[in-house]
Amino acid sequence: MDVSEYNDGNGKVIVRAKLDIRDAKRIVVRELPFGSTTESLINSMAAAAKKNKLKIAGISDYTAEEVEIEIRLARGIQAEDTIDALYAFTDCESSISTNVLVIRDRHPCILPVTEVIKHNANHLLEVLEAELKVEEKQLRKRLHAKSLEQLFIEERIYKHIEEVKDQKLINDAVRQGFKPFETKVKELTNDDIENLLKVPIRRVSLYDINRANKEMKQIRSRLREIKEHLDNLTFYATTFLDKLIKKYREFYPRRTKITSFKQVDAREVAQRNLSLKYDKDSGYLGYGISNGNTLFSVSPYDRVVVIRKSGAYALHDGVEKLFVDKGMLYCDFVEPERIFTVVYRDEKGYPCVKRCKLEKFVLNRGYDLIPERCRILGLTTDPNPQVHVTYKPTPRMRVLEEEFDVSIYPVRGNRAKGIRLASKTLKSIKIIKKAIPEENKDQPPGDR
Repeated sequence: MDVSEYNDGNGKVIVRAKLDIRDAKRIVVRELPFGSTTESLINSMAAAAKKNKLKIAGISDYTAEEVEIEIRLARGIQAEDTIDALYAFTDCESSISTNVLVIRDRHPCILPVTEVIKHNANHLLEVLEAELKVEEKQLRKRLHAKSLEQLFIEERIYKHIEEVKDQKLINDAVRQGFKPFETKVKELTNDDIENLLKVPIRRVSLYDINRANKEMKQIRSRLREIKEHLDNLTFYATTFLDKLIKKYREFYPRRTKITSFKQVDAREVAQRNLSLKYDKDSGYLGYGISNGNTLFSVSPYDRVVVIRKSGAYALHDGVEKLFVDKGMLYCDFVEPERIFTVVYRDEKGYPCVKRCKLEKFVLNRGYDLIPERCRILGLTTDPNPQVHVTYKPTPRMRVLEEEFDVSIYPVRGNRAKGIRLASKTLKSIKIIKKAIPEENKDQPPGDR
Protein backbone atom coordinates (compact mmCIF):
# COMPACT_ATOMS: atom_id res chain seq x y z
CA MET A 1 0.00 0.00 0.00
CA ASP A 2 1.25 3.44 -0.96
CA VAL A 3 0.06 6.26 1.34
CA SER A 4 2.11 9.08 -0.18
CA GLU A 5 -1.11 10.83 -1.29
CA TYR A 6 -3.11 10.06 1.87
CA ASN A 7 -3.28 13.80 2.64
CA ASP A 8 -4.15 13.37 6.31
CA GLY A 9 -7.16 11.20 5.52
CA ASN A 10 -8.62 13.28 2.68
CA GLY A 11 -6.64 11.99 -0.29
CA LYS A 12 -6.16 8.47 -1.58
CA VAL A 13 -4.16 5.30 -1.04
CA ILE A 14 -2.97 2.91 -3.73
CA VAL A 15 -3.19 -0.82 -3.09
CA ARG A 16 -1.66 -3.62 -5.13
CA ALA A 17 -1.91 -7.38 -5.36
CA LYS A 18 1.06 -9.42 -4.17
CA LEU A 19 2.67 -10.98 -7.24
CA ASP A 20 5.10 -13.92 -7.36
CA ILE A 21 7.46 -13.65 -10.35
CA ARG A 22 10.08 -16.25 -9.42
CA ASP A 23 9.18 -18.14 -12.59
CA ALA A 24 9.97 -16.01 -15.65
CA LYS A 25 7.22 -17.70 -17.69
CA ARG A 26 4.35 -17.20 -15.27
CA ILE A 27 3.04 -14.81 -12.63
CA VAL A 28 1.16 -15.99 -9.53
CA VAL A 29 -1.13 -13.69 -7.56
CA ARG A 30 -0.66 -14.53 -3.85
CA GLU A 31 -2.75 -11.76 -2.23
CA LEU A 32 -5.63 -9.63 -3.52
CA PRO A 33 -5.77 -5.85 -3.21
CA PHE A 34 -8.48 -4.42 -0.97
CA GLY A 35 -11.86 -4.30 -2.69
CA SER A 36 -11.11 -7.05 -5.22
CA THR A 37 -12.20 -10.68 -5.48
CA THR A 38 -10.62 -13.50 -7.43
CA GLU A 39 -13.48 -13.28 -9.93
CA SER A 40 -13.21 -9.52 -10.49
CA LEU A 41 -9.43 -9.71 -10.78
CA ILE A 42 -9.54 -12.51 -13.36
CA ASN A 43 -12.23 -10.67 -15.35
CA SER A 44 -10.10 -7.51 -15.47
CA MET A 45 -7.13 -9.55 -16.74
CA ALA A 46 -9.26 -11.22 -19.42
CA ALA A 47 -10.61 -7.84 -20.55
CA ALA A 48 -7.09 -6.39 -20.80
CA ALA A 49 -5.90 -9.42 -22.78
CA LYS A 50 -8.86 -9.10 -25.14
CA LYS A 51 -7.87 -5.49 -25.88
CA ASN A 52 -4.24 -6.59 -26.55
CA LYS A 53 -2.99 -4.74 -23.48
CA LEU A 54 -1.61 -7.98 -22.02
CA LYS A 55 0.14 -10.84 -23.76
CA ILE A 56 -0.95 -13.93 -21.83
CA ALA A 57 -1.61 -17.55 -22.79
CA GLY A 58 -4.10 -18.36 -20.04
CA ILE A 59 -5.34 -17.81 -16.48
CA SER A 60 -5.99 -20.54 -13.88
CA ASP A 61 -7.54 -20.07 -10.46
CA TYR A 62 -6.22 -22.49 -7.81
CA THR A 63 -7.49 -20.47 -4.86
CA ALA A 64 -8.46 -22.49 -1.77
CA GLU A 65 -7.58 -21.28 1.73
CA GLU A 66 -4.86 -19.11 0.18
CA VAL A 67 -5.16 -16.99 -2.96
CA GLU A 68 -3.39 -18.51 -5.96
CA ILE A 69 -4.15 -17.20 -9.44
CA GLU A 70 -1.70 -18.37 -12.11
CA ILE A 71 -1.09 -16.21 -15.19
CA ARG A 72 0.67 -18.08 -18.00
CA LEU A 73 2.51 -15.70 -20.29
CA ALA A 74 2.60 -15.81 -24.08
CA ARG A 75 5.66 -17.13 -25.86
CA GLY A 76 8.58 -14.73 -25.73
CA ILE A 77 7.06 -12.62 -22.93
CA GLN A 78 8.87 -12.36 -19.59
CA ALA A 79 7.26 -11.89 -16.18
CA GLU A 80 9.22 -8.73 -15.39
CA ASP A 81 7.99 -7.11 -18.60
CA THR A 82 4.34 -7.81 -17.75
CA ILE A 83 4.14 -6.55 -14.15
CA ASP A 84 3.72 -2.87 -15.06
CA ALA A 85 0.96 -3.74 -17.54
CA LEU A 86 -0.89 -5.71 -14.84
CA TYR A 87 -0.77 -2.73 -12.51
CA ALA A 88 -1.79 -0.29 -15.27
CA PHE A 89 -4.63 -2.20 -16.98
CA THR A 90 -6.08 -4.62 -14.39
CA ASP A 91 -7.41 -4.62 -10.84
CA CYS A 92 -3.97 -5.68 -9.58
CA GLU A 93 -3.68 -2.01 -8.65
CA SER A 94 -6.51 0.18 -7.46
CA SER A 95 -6.84 3.63 -5.96
CA ILE A 96 -9.04 4.10 -2.90
CA SER A 97 -10.29 7.58 -2.06
CA THR A 98 -10.29 8.45 1.62
CA ASN A 99 -12.63 10.90 3.32
CA VAL A 100 -13.17 11.14 7.07
CA LEU A 101 -16.84 12.06 7.41
CA VAL A 102 -18.00 12.64 11.00
CA ILE A 103 -20.98 14.14 12.80
CA ARG A 104 -19.93 17.16 14.86
CA ASP A 105 -22.38 19.46 16.59
CA ARG A 106 -25.19 17.53 14.90
CA HIS A 107 -23.84 18.34 11.43
CA PRO A 108 -21.82 16.16 9.03
CA CYS A 109 -18.34 17.46 8.21
CA ILE A 110 -15.08 16.19 6.72
CA LEU A 111 -12.09 16.43 9.02
CA PRO A 112 -8.40 15.55 8.74
CA VAL A 113 -7.34 12.40 10.57
CA THR A 114 -5.06 14.44 12.84
CA GLU A 115 -8.03 16.36 14.23
CA VAL A 116 -10.06 13.16 14.72
CA ILE A 117 -7.18 11.50 16.59
CA LYS A 118 -6.74 14.61 18.71
CA HIS A 119 -10.44 14.59 19.60
CA ASN A 120 -10.34 10.87 20.48
CA ALA A 121 -7.16 11.33 22.52
CA ASN A 122 -8.80 14.10 24.57
CA HIS A 123 -11.88 11.93 25.02
CA LEU A 124 -9.68 9.03 26.19
CA LEU A 125 -8.07 11.30 28.78
CA GLU A 126 -11.51 12.32 30.04
CA VAL A 127 -12.66 8.70 30.30
CA LEU A 128 -9.50 7.55 32.08
CA GLU A 129 -9.69 10.48 34.49
CA ALA A 130 -13.34 9.70 35.27
CA GLU A 131 -12.52 6.02 35.85
CA LEU A 132 -9.66 6.87 38.21
CA LYS A 133 -11.85 9.28 40.18
CA VAL A 134 -14.64 6.69 40.51
CA GLU A 135 -12.15 4.11 41.73
CA GLU A 136 -10.63 6.67 44.11
CA LYS A 137 -14.06 7.43 45.59
CA GLN A 138 -14.83 3.75 46.06
CA LEU A 139 -11.46 3.07 47.70
CA ARG A 140 -11.83 5.99 50.11
CA LYS A 141 -15.28 4.70 51.04
CA ARG A 142 -13.85 1.22 51.68
CA LEU A 143 -10.95 2.66 53.71
CA HIS A 144 -13.36 4.70 55.83
CA ALA A 145 -15.52 1.63 56.49
CA LYS A 146 -12.47 -0.50 57.37
CA SER A 147 -11.16 2.15 59.75
CA LEU A 148 -14.52 2.40 61.54
CA GLU A 149 -14.78 -1.36 61.78
CA GLN A 150 -11.26 -1.63 63.19
CA LEU A 151 -11.98 0.96 65.92
CA PHE A 152 -15.40 -0.53 66.62
CA ILE A 153 -13.89 -3.94 67.32
CA GLU A 154 -10.43 -3.16 68.68
CA GLU A 155 -11.66 -0.47 71.09
CA ARG A 156 -14.70 -2.59 72.00
CA ILE A 157 -17.14 0.18 71.23
CA TYR A 158 -19.77 -2.47 70.68
CA LYS A 159 -19.75 -3.02 74.51
CA HIS A 160 -21.50 0.36 74.90
CA ILE A 161 -24.68 -0.98 73.32
CA GLU A 162 -25.04 -4.33 75.01
CA GLU A 163 -27.56 -3.07 77.60
CA VAL A 164 -29.27 -0.47 75.37
CA LYS A 165 -32.57 -1.46 73.72
CA ASP A 166 -33.86 1.74 72.12
CA GLN A 167 -32.60 2.22 68.54
CA LYS A 168 -32.03 5.96 68.94
CA LEU A 169 -30.13 5.43 72.13
CA ILE A 170 -28.06 2.74 70.41
CA ASN A 171 -26.92 5.24 67.74
CA ASP A 172 -26.12 7.77 70.45
CA ALA A 173 -24.15 5.17 72.37
CA VAL A 174 -22.08 4.33 69.24
CA ARG A 175 -21.38 8.00 68.60
CA GLN A 176 -20.36 8.40 72.24
CA GLY A 177 -18.01 5.45 71.89
CA PHE A 178 -16.26 7.11 68.91
CA LYS A 179 -15.84 10.44 70.73
CA PRO A 180 -12.26 9.74 71.89
CA PHE A 181 -11.25 8.96 68.28
CA GLU A 182 -12.49 12.11 66.53
CA THR A 183 -9.00 12.76 65.12
CA LYS A 184 -9.16 9.43 63.28
CA VAL A 185 -12.82 9.56 62.33
CA LYS A 186 -13.69 12.70 60.41
CA GLU A 187 -17.32 11.77 59.82
CA LEU A 188 -19.73 9.24 61.25
CA THR A 189 -23.08 8.98 59.49
CA ASN A 190 -26.17 6.98 60.36
CA ASP A 191 -25.37 4.65 57.45
CA ASP A 192 -21.93 4.03 58.94
CA ILE A 193 -23.51 3.16 62.32
CA GLU A 194 -26.04 0.88 60.64
CA ASN A 195 -23.25 -1.00 58.81
CA LEU A 196 -21.31 -1.40 62.07
CA LEU A 197 -24.33 -2.81 63.87
CA LYS A 198 -24.65 -5.42 61.12
CA VAL A 199 -21.21 -6.85 61.86
CA PRO A 200 -21.86 -10.45 62.98
CA ILE A 201 -20.64 -11.62 66.41
CA ARG A 202 -18.59 -14.34 64.81
CA ARG A 203 -16.70 -11.78 62.74
CA VAL A 204 -16.01 -9.78 65.92
CA SER A 205 -14.61 -12.79 67.70
CA LEU A 206 -12.42 -13.82 64.74
CA TYR A 207 -11.27 -10.31 63.81
CA ASP A 208 -7.68 -10.37 62.48
CA ILE A 209 -5.92 -7.06 63.19
CA ASN A 210 -2.93 -7.84 60.96
CA ARG A 211 -5.13 -8.77 58.06
CA ALA A 212 -7.17 -5.59 58.46
CA ASN A 213 -4.02 -3.47 58.56
CA LYS A 214 -2.72 -5.20 55.45
CA GLU A 215 -5.94 -4.54 53.54
CA MET A 216 -5.94 -0.86 54.55
CA LYS A 217 -2.28 -0.59 53.56
CA GLN A 218 -3.10 -1.94 50.10
CA ILE A 219 -5.96 0.51 49.74
CA ARG A 220 -3.74 3.45 50.73
CA SER A 221 -1.06 2.25 48.28
CA ARG A 222 -3.58 2.12 45.45
CA LEU A 223 -4.85 5.60 46.35
CA ARG A 224 -1.31 6.94 46.04
CA GLU A 225 -1.03 5.29 42.60
CA ILE A 226 -4.31 6.87 41.52
CA LYS A 227 -3.11 10.29 42.67
CA GLU A 228 0.11 9.88 40.67
CA HIS A 229 -1.88 8.83 37.58
CA LEU A 230 -4.17 11.84 37.90
CA ASP A 231 -1.16 14.14 38.23
CA ASN A 232 0.44 12.58 35.10
CA LEU A 233 -2.64 11.72 33.07
CA THR A 234 -0.99 11.86 29.62
CA PHE A 235 1.76 9.43 30.60
CA TYR A 236 -0.86 7.15 32.16
CA ALA A 237 -2.89 7.21 28.90
CA THR A 238 0.13 6.30 26.73
CA THR A 239 1.01 3.47 29.12
CA PHE A 240 -2.59 2.27 28.94
CA LEU A 241 -2.45 2.22 25.10
CA ASP A 242 0.93 0.45 25.09
CA LYS A 243 -0.53 -2.31 27.25
CA LEU A 244 -3.47 -2.71 24.86
CA ILE A 245 -1.12 -2.94 21.87
CA LYS A 246 1.08 -5.49 23.62
CA LYS A 247 -1.95 -7.56 24.62
CA TYR A 248 -3.70 -7.66 21.23
CA ARG A 249 -0.87 -7.20 18.71
CA GLU A 250 -0.44 -10.91 17.96
CA PHE A 251 -4.20 -11.38 17.50
CA TYR A 252 -4.56 -8.48 15.04
CA PRO A 253 -1.35 -8.29 12.94
CA ARG A 254 -0.99 -5.70 10.16
CA ARG A 255 -2.17 -7.19 6.87
CA THR A 256 -0.66 -4.60 4.55
CA LYS A 257 2.89 -3.50 3.91
CA ILE A 258 3.35 0.26 3.66
CA THR A 259 5.78 1.20 0.92
CA SER A 260 6.20 3.63 -1.96
CA PHE A 261 5.17 2.50 -5.45
CA LYS A 262 6.81 3.58 -8.65
CA GLN A 263 3.96 5.18 -10.53
CA VAL A 264 3.01 3.25 -13.65
CA ASP A 265 1.98 5.37 -16.63
CA ALA A 266 -0.46 3.46 -18.80
CA ARG A 267 0.86 5.28 -21.87
CA GLU A 268 4.38 4.01 -21.24
CA VAL A 269 3.51 0.35 -20.71
CA ALA A 270 0.82 0.11 -23.39
CA GLN A 271 1.91 -1.94 -26.38
CA ARG A 272 1.84 -0.28 -29.77
CA ASN A 273 0.11 -3.11 -31.56
CA LEU A 274 -2.66 -1.18 -33.36
CA SER A 275 -2.30 0.04 -36.94
CA LEU A 276 -3.18 3.70 -37.39
CA LYS A 277 -4.70 4.06 -40.86
CA TYR A 278 -5.73 7.00 -43.03
CA ASP A 279 -8.41 6.59 -45.72
CA LYS A 280 -7.77 9.38 -48.19
CA ASP A 281 -11.02 8.66 -50.01
CA SER A 282 -13.29 9.12 -46.98
CA GLY A 283 -11.05 11.42 -44.90
CA TYR A 284 -11.13 9.19 -41.79
CA LEU A 285 -8.15 8.48 -39.56
CA GLY A 286 -7.83 5.90 -36.76
CA TYR A 287 -6.90 2.40 -35.67
CA GLY A 288 -10.58 1.41 -35.77
CA ILE A 289 -11.09 1.82 -39.55
CA SER A 290 -10.72 -1.12 -41.92
CA ASN A 291 -9.74 0.69 -45.13
CA GLY A 292 -6.88 3.02 -45.88
CA ASN A 293 -3.10 3.11 -45.76
CA THR A 294 -1.27 2.15 -42.56
CA LEU A 295 0.77 5.08 -41.25
CA PHE A 296 2.41 3.59 -38.11
CA SER A 297 1.63 1.51 -35.03
CA VAL A 298 0.00 3.06 -31.95
CA SER A 299 -1.50 2.11 -28.60
CA PRO A 300 -4.97 3.22 -27.43
CA TYR A 301 -3.26 5.84 -25.24
CA ASP A 302 -1.00 7.47 -27.81
CA ARG A 303 -1.46 11.10 -28.75
CA VAL A 304 -0.85 12.23 -32.31
CA VAL A 305 -0.61 15.61 -34.03
CA VAL A 306 -2.81 15.98 -37.13
CA ILE A 307 -2.42 18.82 -39.65
CA ARG A 308 -5.28 19.17 -42.13
CA LYS A 309 -5.11 20.57 -45.63
CA SER A 310 -6.65 23.86 -44.40
CA GLY A 311 -3.70 24.43 -42.04
CA ALA A 312 -5.71 23.63 -38.91
CA TYR A 313 -3.92 21.31 -36.51
CA ALA A 314 -4.68 19.63 -33.17
CA LEU A 315 -3.44 17.05 -30.72
CA HIS A 316 -5.74 14.02 -30.51
CA ASP A 317 -5.85 11.27 -27.87
CA GLY A 318 -6.70 7.62 -28.60
CA VAL A 319 -7.67 8.08 -32.26
CA GLU A 320 -10.00 5.16 -32.90
CA LYS A 321 -11.98 6.85 -35.69
CA LEU A 322 -11.68 10.56 -36.48
CA PHE A 323 -12.72 12.60 -39.50
CA VAL A 324 -9.79 14.79 -40.56
CA ASP A 325 -10.97 15.55 -44.13
CA LYS A 326 -9.36 14.57 -47.39
CA GLY A 327 -5.84 15.71 -48.17
CA MET A 328 -4.39 15.40 -44.66
CA LEU A 329 -0.91 16.93 -44.65
CA TYR A 330 0.69 15.39 -41.57
CA CYS A 331 0.14 12.88 -38.76
CA ASP A 332 2.73 11.71 -36.20
CA PHE A 333 3.67 11.60 -32.53
CA VAL A 334 4.58 14.82 -30.76
CA GLU A 335 8.25 15.77 -31.04
CA PRO A 336 8.81 19.25 -29.53
CA GLU A 337 12.11 19.79 -31.34
CA ARG A 338 10.79 18.96 -34.79
CA ILE A 339 10.81 21.94 -37.19
CA PHE A 340 7.89 22.36 -39.59
CA THR A 341 8.40 24.30 -42.82
CA VAL A 342 5.17 25.56 -44.41
CA VAL A 343 4.92 27.29 -47.78
CA TYR A 344 1.65 29.08 -48.40
CA ARG A 345 -0.01 31.67 -50.65
CA ASP A 346 -1.08 34.80 -48.79
CA GLU A 347 -4.26 36.77 -49.48
CA LYS A 348 -2.48 38.79 -52.22
CA GLY A 349 -1.29 35.64 -53.99
CA TYR A 350 2.39 36.02 -52.95
CA PRO A 351 4.50 33.06 -51.74
CA CYS A 352 5.34 32.97 -48.03
CA VAL A 353 7.30 30.58 -45.83
CA LYS A 354 6.89 29.86 -42.15
CA ARG A 355 9.17 27.75 -39.95
CA CYS A 356 8.06 26.80 -36.44
CA LYS A 357 7.93 24.13 -33.75
CA LEU A 358 4.70 22.67 -32.44
CA GLU A 359 5.51 22.35 -28.73
CA LYS A 360 2.50 23.18 -26.56
CA PHE A 361 -1.03 21.90 -27.00
CA VAL A 362 -4.38 21.69 -25.29
CA LEU A 363 -5.81 18.27 -26.04
CA ASN A 364 -8.38 18.24 -28.88
CA ARG A 365 -8.22 22.00 -29.27
CA GLY A 366 -7.88 23.37 -32.80
CA TYR A 367 -5.08 25.75 -33.88
CA ASP A 368 -4.26 27.51 -37.16
CA LEU A 369 -0.84 27.11 -38.71
CA ILE A 370 -1.27 29.97 -41.24
CA PRO A 371 -3.21 33.27 -41.24
CA GLU A 372 -6.81 33.51 -42.41
CA ARG A 373 -7.59 33.68 -46.14
CA CYS A 374 -4.31 31.97 -46.93
CA ARG A 375 -3.74 28.58 -48.53
CA ILE A 376 -1.09 25.95 -47.78
CA LEU A 377 0.84 24.78 -50.81
CA GLY A 378 3.41 22.56 -49.15
CA LEU A 379 4.62 21.25 -45.80
CA THR A 380 7.77 19.39 -44.82
CA THR A 381 9.75 18.40 -41.72
CA ASP A 382 13.03 18.17 -43.65
CA PRO A 383 15.57 20.22 -41.63
CA ASN A 384 17.22 21.62 -44.81
CA PRO A 385 14.51 22.11 -47.43
CA GLN A 386 14.56 24.14 -50.64
CA VAL A 387 11.53 25.56 -52.41
CA HIS A 388 11.23 25.86 -56.16
CA VAL A 389 8.76 28.66 -56.93
CA THR A 390 7.06 29.28 -60.29
CA TYR A 391 5.41 32.70 -60.85
CA LYS A 392 2.51 33.69 -63.04
CA PRO A 393 3.97 35.39 -66.12
CA THR A 394 3.28 39.10 -66.54
CA PRO A 395 4.54 41.63 -69.09
CA ARG A 396 8.21 42.56 -68.59
CA MET A 397 8.72 39.73 -66.06
CA ARG A 398 12.14 38.21 -66.67
CA VAL A 399 12.39 35.69 -63.81
CA LEU A 400 9.59 33.15 -63.88
CA GLU A 401 11.19 30.59 -61.57
CA GLU A 402 13.31 30.80 -58.40
CA GLU A 403 14.75 28.49 -55.79
CA PHE A 404 14.94 29.48 -52.13
CA ASP A 405 17.00 27.86 -49.39
CA VAL A 406 14.36 28.19 -46.67
CA SER A 407 16.58 26.56 -44.03
CA ILE A 408 18.19 29.99 -43.52
CA TYR A 409 14.92 31.54 -42.42
CA PRO A 410 14.39 31.87 -38.64
CA VAL A 411 12.27 29.44 -36.62
CA ARG A 412 9.44 31.43 -35.03
CA GLY A 413 6.52 30.72 -32.73
CA ASN A 414 3.60 28.71 -34.06
CA ARG A 415 1.35 31.80 -33.95
CA ALA A 416 3.73 34.06 -35.87
CA LYS A 417 3.11 35.03 -39.48
CA GLY A 418 5.28 33.77 -42.29
CA ILE A 419 7.94 35.61 -44.29
CA ARG A 420 7.20 36.69 -47.85
CA LEU A 421 9.57 35.10 -50.36
CA ALA A 422 8.75 37.43 -53.25
CA SER A 423 6.26 40.12 -54.26
CA LYS A 424 5.17 38.20 -57.31
CA THR A 425 1.97 36.33 -57.98
CA LEU A 426 2.50 32.67 -57.32
CA LYS A 427 1.64 29.95 -59.81
CA SER A 428 3.01 26.85 -58.11
CA ILE A 429 5.70 25.62 -55.70
CA LYS A 430 7.69 22.47 -55.25
CA ILE A 431 9.58 21.49 -52.10
CA ILE A 432 12.84 19.78 -52.97
CA LYS A 433 15.64 18.34 -50.89
CA LYS A 434 18.69 20.52 -50.56
CA ALA A 435 21.60 19.19 -52.59
CA ILE A 436 24.79 18.45 -50.64
CA PRO A 437 28.06 19.26 -52.41
CA GLU A 438 30.24 16.26 -53.22
CA GLU A 439 33.11 17.46 -51.02
CA ASN A 440 30.78 17.70 -47.96
CA LYS A 441 28.96 14.38 -48.27
CA ASP A 442 31.36 12.55 -45.98
CA GLN A 443 31.31 15.26 -43.31
CA PRO A 444 29.03 15.12 -40.26
CA PRO A 445 25.94 17.38 -40.58
CA GLY A 446 27.28 19.77 -37.94
CA ASP A 447 30.56 20.37 -39.90
CA ARG A 448 29.05 21.09 -43.33
